[in-house]
Amino acid sequence: MVYETLDLGQGDYKLFCIASDAFINGDNPYDMVGIGLPFPYRYPPVTLYVFELFCNFHSLFVYSMMLMMMILLILLMYEKNDTLYLLALILTGFNTVFFSLANGQIGILDGLFMTIIIFCIIKKYYVPATFLFAPMALFKTVPIAFASLLLIIKELRIMKRILLVVLSIISLFLLHVLQLVFLQKSYFQYFDFTFLSQYPIIDRGGEINPALYNIVGHNLFVYGFFVIIIVLFYLYFVHRTDDTIKRFNYGVLCVALTLPELKWYSLCIVLTSVYLLTREFDYYKKFITLIIVCVIPIICKVLIVSNNWMFLEYYQYFTLLVFVVWYYFNRLDVAAYSP
Repeated sequence: MVYETLDLGQGDYKLFCIASDAFINGDNPYDMVGIGLPFPYRYPPVTLYVFELFCNFHSLFVYSMMLMMMILLILLMYEKNDTLYLLALILTGFNTVFFSLANGQIGILDGLFMTIIIFCIIKKYYVPATFLFAPMALFKTVPIAFASLLLIIKELRIMKRILLVVLSIISLFLLHVLQLVFLQKSYFQYFDFTFLSQYPIIDRGGEINPALYNIVGHNLFVYGFFVIIIVLFYLYFVHRTDDTIKRFNYGVLCVALTLPELKWYSLCIVLTSVYLLTREFDYYKKFITLIIVCVIPIICKVLIVSNNWMFLEYYQYFTLLVFVVWYYFNRLDVAAYSP
């Protein structure tokens, strides 16, 4: 049965709504031809209940509410904030919010999850933060890699840190087991599509998926080499930095650089960290941050569209990389965080 939906949003959001309608009506939401999808639905079946709720509203309303919640939560983390600077970073950083809103994609949801996790880390609610990684990773499994950052919380003993990471992974595993038990038919359909179909698990590279794995041409050896370099660089940063919040936020950026899949909307997940790392910079350094994170990505996008300069298509990854390196050499002048 081919499904149609009201004009509730753009691109992926419309696809989510069609798939959720098919799921609720007992059809296979992963049969893109059978239910009339231009692209396949790629997330586990329990996520369809989420979209069934969201699809009562237009995508712009849903994602705008998430964006407002994300910004409000950031403002509640500390008493002193540079609100205009925050809005500029969140709304234009890496062009990622634009892509999420324009194409109805879930990047802002990822960003909201990460913001809540960071809020919990700042307030020392470590156990709730641990169990938030699992629902964030339900949509795309790769974000579970961010749970490894629990290992750098110096306020906890090492065995407790390891336990928290293990619990986050187990909780994600249990979410899949529960789906296998209670949504068995749909979960097997999801499994067949994900692992047995000819559709690629990782999307092609370029602007749509500017991940390191695609930049190195899917060469696992080269990819592994650069991942090790990034991890060692981050560990050196941890060695030189005593502040847990700085460690965690810088780790978010470094983990993002290593992910095998990093969609053009996925960088919403790093925006809160970029702000928190730079919120106490002086005006000059904030200006440089905005140039790297906001202005250069916009210029690159304009040049790709207007002049077809496709050699710039990995601009999101490289601007993030430039910021990570630039921040490292400018961080020592920043005043200490004071939650």
